[in-house]
Amino acid sequence: MNTNSESDVPDAANGPVAPPLTTTTSIRPAMTVLVVGALILLAFVFIDGVFGSQTTTTTSTIVVAGGLEVSPSNAVLADCILPSNPPEDIKSSYIVPTHTILAGTTHVQSNDPGNYDCTSRLFLNAPQAQVLGFYQAHLEALGWKMISSGLAADHGGEQLLFEHASSDTFYWVAGITIQSHTATSATWNLRFYQNDSFV
Repeated sequence: MNTNSESDVPDAANGPVAPPLTTTTSIRPAMTVLVVGALILLAFVFIDGVFGSQTTTTTSTIVVAGGLEVSPSNAVLADCILPSNPPEDIKSSYIVPTHTILAGTTHVQSNDPGNYDCTSRLFLNAPQAQVLGFYQAHLEALGWKMISSGLAADHGGEQLLFEHASSDTFYWVAGITIQSHTATSATWNLRFYQNDSFV
């Protein structure tokens, strides 16, 4: 007695049933792409090192068109520049227009780290608009953000306030307050101090 069903009988027309295919995955193509990419990268690095242009860092004085030039010396602010303060990224902003003179004593309210506060009274034969324009253009170019402009709170003259996050982890404030002016001259206070808030 034959117990096989029809489904168990090989199909004579199609021939014997083939075993399932087995495949293997090779990482050789991926490794080849990786090696070729690394060789190309090394070739470009070598070419750039041999034939690449040399860059020279230069420092230039910012000049405001129609305005005032930065003085090559900030000696009038020397009493505000201490061994421990301000940090280098703030000290670079201790600038004055050419021909600025000290018009009074420098007031150092505090030179303690975290509590620095120094004000210098300065004078220049230039209209107040040019003085204010000088500081606005140059301080913003040096990374300071203007936080206030207008009349000073104590019935003073025109005032600009700027803020800068410093490497010493404090915010610093720079203030320019016009004390007196004529059509051709201006006297102002330049104040730098550490804000009590951390960066």
